[in-house]
Amino acid sequence: MAKINWVFTNETTSNTFTTSVLSANYMYLRQSYKDYFAGSNLVITIKNQNNEASGFSLNDRIYLNNLDSSSNDCWNQNYWVNEIEFNDYPGNTGLSTATIICQDWLARSARVLGGGISLPATTTCNQISYFSSNSGFNGPLPADMYVASNVGLSSVPAVVWTDSVVNKIQLNQLTENADVQLKGAALGLIPRGTQYVSNYKFGASTGTNTLVYQTFKRINAGQSLINYEETTSGLGTVTASNATSTTAYGEYAENVTTADANLTQQTGLTQWRANTQADPLATRFEFTLLDLANSTTVLDDWIYYFKNVGGYYYQLSYRVPGAVGDTTILVKIEGINISMTPSNTVYTVFASPFNYYAEFILDDSVFGVLGGGGIVYNQAEITYDEAGWVYNDSNADDTASRLGW
Repeated sequence: MAKINWVFTNETTSNTFTTSVLSANYMYLRQSYKDYFAGSNLVITIKNQNNEASGFSLNDRIYLNNLDSSSNDCWNQNYWVNEIEFNDYPGNTGLSTATIICQDWLARSARVLGGGISLPATTTCNQISYFSSNSGFNGPLPADMYVASNVGLSSVPAVVWTDSVVNKIQLNQLTENADVQLKGAALGLIPRGTQYVSNYKFGASTGTNTLVYQTFKRINAGQSLINYEETTSGLGTVTASNATSTTAYGEYAENVTTADANLTQQTGLTQWRANTQADPLATRFEFTLLDLANSTTVLDDWIYYFKNVGGYYYQLSYRVPGAVGDTTILVKIEGINISMTPSNTVYTVFASPFNYYAEFILDDSVFGVLGGGGIVYNQAEITYDEAGWVYNDSNADDTASRLGW
């Protein structure tokens, strides 16, 4: 067990200022499935006894990282200086400090307008690439902000965009039900259906590849319960409901705006949201991980794959008070708050139940399961009597593939 060794670098001035940092805090992505991806600030408090804060200016690019035992980048994310607060000790006789407030990619993009850019009809994840001002694009983003060009599964129409860049990202993310990834100085939307079960787990006690939480909270219902969904796009309004849930608990409704290119796609999204969020017993979680109480190797590896690859689900084990055994479920991490000091790091993890995101994948041992149990085919129960049946394949297409061939 050891503390995470963070490295703070001002890339604009090529200055590593880790030894000046007294504390830092950052909320990565979001706390709940219901939250929009609005971005947040990395707040760094430094000692300023010798006017160290003079080395920071508006728009300086800050790099936060930690390295694993093989010197691989783990956290690997850029931020931009937005504000500096000076906390001067009267008479300059005590410890003066400064707070460097840095925006992440999403928060900074809220200050950038589309400016009437023409975004073509394409997929959700690909369309946001056109906001870039590098890699062959002519968009409004500053040159040191990059966009990963991924291909989504949902289609969006062409549009002339004048609002903020982050608003369009939020719109396309919801339409796709995509993951958001901030990596280095880039943002990417990861298409839905990108699903892996991680080797890393969370639990109350140690085990292979298990991170042990120090505090644990479970939350049912609340704003997470939606059984009547209304989506609005340029095509109109579509509604869907979960009849079982509305009959049992009443109507819990929401309205969201989407960027769907056709009504079939919009209807599918509406039905999906109404049904996947309709169970008031579906539980979301908040738990904390202390670096000093966990394996540094497991922590580093978990962060590396979560931040730099994405699309992972995790096994979470917990014990309900009074129960004789643990409950183990799959969860999706919505976001992580990191509280950093020279002595330790505390990660607060926010997670949603697997069913908010799960896509069925044929033949997959985890994602190819329907109704909570495996699909069992028992041919002993089937009797096939071919007597009296004649199969005429004279009109069959012999060039076509046939199931089972």
